[in-house]
Amino acid sequence: MFTHKTLNESIHNRINNVRLSMFKPQQIKRPNPSPKTHKASAILAASLAFIASAAISAQETDQSNDSTDTIEEITVLGTRATVQRSIELKRNSTQIVDGLSAEEIGDIPALSIGAALETITGATSHRENGGATELSVRGLGPFLGTTVVNGREATNGGGNRAVNFSIFPSEMFNKIAIHKTQSAEYIEGAVSGQVHLDTKKPLDYGKRLLQANLKLAHSPDETNIEGGQDFGSRATFAYIDQFDFDSGARLGISLGVQARDETNPEQEYQTTSGGGRLEACELASFDSNALPTDTDGRCDDGAAGVSNDQIQGLIDANPNYNSVADIPFAYIPRDHRLRQNTTDDEREAVFGAIQLQPNDRLDITLDFQYSERDQRELRKDLQYGSTQEDLSALTSNPATGIVYSSISETTIHSYTTDFQRLEEYKGYGINFDFAVTDNLSLSLDYAASDTVRTETDIELRLGATDNNLVGGNADDFTLQLDVNQGPGAPIATILDDGGNGFEVTDPSYFNARNRGRIRARQISRDNTLDALRADLVWARDSGAIHTVKAGVRSSSMEYFTVGGLRDAPGESLFEDEDLQTPNGGADNDVTDAVLANVLACANQSFPESGFLSNVRDQELITNAGSGTAVSSFATFDYECAANAWLVNYGGLAGIQFQNGITNSTNDVTEDTLAFYVQADFDTEFAGYPVRGNFGVRLVDTDITSVGYRGPITVEEIDGVGFVTPDADPGEAGIEADTQQSDYQEVLPSLTVIVDLDDDLILRSGIFRGMSRPDPNAYGNGRTIQANDENNAYDTLAEAVNGIGATGNPYLKPILSTNVDLGLEWYPNEDTMVAGAIYWKEFNGGFENVAQLETFNLDGNQVQGFVETTQISDDESTIKGIEITLTHSFDYLPGFWSGFGGKFSYNYADSDFEFEDQHGGDGVTITVDQETGEATETPLIGILQPANLFGLSKHVTSTQLYWGNDKWDIEAFYKTRSEYFQQFTRDTQGRIRYTDGNERLDLKVRYKLFDNTDLTLEAKNILDEPRIDYRGISGNTYQALSYGPRYFLGVRVKL
Repeated sequence: MFTHKTLNESIHNRINNVRLSMFKPQQIKRPNPSPKTHKASAILAASLAFIASAAISAQETDQSNDSTDTIEEITVLGTRATVQRSIELKRNSTQIVDGLSAEEIGDIPALSIGAALETITGATSHRENGGATELSVRGLGPFLGTTVVNGREATNGGGNRAVNFSIFPSEMFNKIAIHKTQSAEYIEGAVSGQVHLDTKKPLDYGKRLLQANLKLAHSPDETNIEGGQDFGSRATFAYIDQFDFDSGARLGISLGVQARDETNPEQEYQTTSGGGRLEACELASFDSNALPTDTDGRCDDGAAGVSNDQIQGLIDANPNYNSVADIPFAYIPRDHRLRQNTTDDEREAVFGAIQLQPNDRLDITLDFQYSERDQRELRKDLQYGSTQEDLSALTSNPATGIVYSSISETTIHSYTTDFQRLEEYKGYGINFDFAVTDNLSLSLDYAASDTVRTETDIELRLGATDNNLVGGNADDFTLQLDVNQGPGAPIATILDDGGNGFEVTDPSYFNARNRGRIRARQISRDNTLDALRADLVWARDSGAIHTVKAGVRSSSMEYFTVGGLRDAPGESLFEDEDLQTPNGGADNDVTDAVLANVLACANQSFPESGFLSNVRDQELITNAGSGTAVSSFATFDYECAANAWLVNYGGLAGIQFQNGITNSTNDVTEDTLAFYVQADFDTEFAGYPVRGNFGVRLVDTDITSVGYRGPITVEEIDGVGFVTPDADPGEAGIEADTQQSDYQEVLPSLTVIVDLDDDLILRSGIFRGMSRPDPNAYGNGRTIQANDENNAYDTLAEAVNGIGATGNPYLKPILSTNVDLGLEWYPNEDTMVAGAIYWKEFNGGFENVAQLETFNLDGNQVQGFVETTQISDDESTIKGIEITLTHSFDYLPGFWSGFGGKFSYNYADSDFEFEDQHGGDGVTITVDQETGEATETPLIGILQPANLFGLSKHVTSTQLYWGNDKWDIEAFYKTRSEYFQQFTRDTQGRIRYTDGNERLDLKVRYKLFDNTDLTLEAKNILDEPRIDYRGISGNTYQALSYGPRYFLGVRVKL
């Protein structure tokens, strides 16, 4: 009979049989913490001790006076058990791995995958809507890592490579790990690390499980919202069972179902600028009260702007400017916006697996995952518009550009927006493990996944006048804005309101005829992936090389987008001139009648109390004329107001989304073929046991990117060719243009582990890594330059030479050389002291290039040079150190024996430089339309470059726990320093920094019965807001407040 063994079973057995030595605690000198960290740590420790002491005093304990010596079998439960299994996971791994491992389904100690990953050494995440997203590993952002679910790639609806962790319930997984070094058998695509999410196979689980987990969710901020949902809920059910047949066959079944309905209100302040650019205005001097040189209209218009394509002109025109340091400037946003946002978040998920072992040589597993997430945001905004126009006063630091106060003639708008994101994930696979002989096994695996994300937003805008009795066009208000001085939010003072009693809380003043508008947009992104792989494993009977592996994997990824436009009058765009017929011209009587019905839909009061209270130190808005000071503004009932504006179109049902193929559609196919061979060895060197693996992976990638445009007609006049687009591309349809590229890479790897002692391991790894560009970046957006007979082209190449490009089908991957060295000490099953140093060299920068491409123009094959971006050959490095300490104080007497903890720290630094596209240094490429000759022009910037996307130099996590056979109490505290946070699908190359932050979470579990647990969880107890800066630290771009959240749950096992 064949006995199936894990690939490293002999190694695991040897390690597990090592005698665990006694741990002797030592005094360790630590640096003094910062006051902020000290305060949070005190809260964490005090909370844990208080709850633990209350629990122990509430529980009656029986002490036996029997002096008979007995051997007591101790079963470790709760957080301590999870920590023990995580230590075992790291120790038994060949690669450098950190993770969470739970024996029972639903025991991963986190409410989400992102939150669970944050507890792992070296990992940290960005936060959106209060949840953990966009994982960074060792300072490298999500575009440099990959995630596999049960060993398979998963799709994403965001157009990038990062997996949307919020789509997967954490309760469905029993192991979450980050593999920081790689071997040849790993799926390629990770420079930073590969996240492994694993569900337990039903036969491996080995027992029957019927489990229900119910939780109530509560956000205190929701109680501040009129008509808010006091409680949300999530319910998870799991069933696992095994069946044995007389034939010797075994069958296992697992099924997990979750339904979630939660809310997460969000309060926001943010600024905007034209096209997302950071717009800097030239000042008259370096005096802190200096005004822009252009105070008539927008201060950055014309020659008064200070962007990298204008600075050389400023230096040439002004004899006092010898360099960029001589130019006084200020960053003045076009708009400032306050937002009250209510978010409803629903998710339904089904996970299942069927495992069949017909005999002892064949194992067949079919598994599937389905998840649907419906997220809806109801946004209510107050906007101060045109705040860089007609400036009459300014206080700033002209050397850095940071503004502190300004007075301008400003418009005031109300926005009401219904935003919905519907995301559906479907994944399935089938795996065959077959023991060909006692030494040779074959694995065949097919997997498919599909994610469709559809985003819809319908936005109603209303403009303010200074008179609520007479209809008319929007008025300007003299507004003073004090910014970048307090906790985050701006303080606005209306200095001149027109003298007609204007109040920002009175909806009747938002009656401007020429500013009413509805815009509706829908965009869908579909990402599919099919993969087939075959792996052979040969276990040798003798020799240092005990296992040889080889395999092949073929995959095809497709990414397709439609929609995104909102400029069709009477369909997706409804302005005042469209209220009767599209583009029919404004009719004041019609507009006034419609507006009257819209204004009648005003909310009676501001929907939320305590608005932005944790990012302001006084009221947000003061009217100097009336003396009122408020932190609220007029808002409107969305459905009522939108239906009233669209009354002549049948209400909201009359909207026709432009959700077809457009010239911004992405249609990308990525086909890959990979081969690998790997040898696992176990030998001795200089008397020390040495083990590990070495191998190589060969990867071939083919890219096909299809761009869409209106039809092109080529005509010749007097022997001279010229190009003209069809006069009505909407009726004539669209044409497809296909660009193809390919690349091949060789990825070697070597891992060496030395057992220095029974409990001391030296682990090292070196490998060549590769991260592919995001699917969205492969776009083929090209606009042909049109002309007419009065401007005929000599050659058709003139129609394509120098055209701008969105995306680049010829993008190359980011390649890295990675070196890791770690030392790990395991004195007992509860204790680990691990440290690692790492170094990576990679080519990760972007540069502007002139790229030769071929186009089909009305049947003519035409080559021309396109201005686009490409991965540069410039090398950058990142280096860092990570430390993990875990320990249980079970040797202490009584109450104190329940304590334990884990601490991790990661330091990372890089010489990588990311330049802001408009404010940083760079090179612009200009292609001569006639000759195709490319000219490079250096650009001078005023912004310092950012570092790697997602890189925090310092990241810490502290986990303290206390437990006994009834109680399990855990406190988790996370900090990270400031980091560069790139915008999603950014085509503007913008720099945004997110301020350093801290987070404190608490979890209490009580075992009510043997099969019943009660839990209480608190998230973001410190109510930490998120502050983002634009371009330079201290220049506030947005302040986001999410508030704490609480969960009360019960879990029952049958």
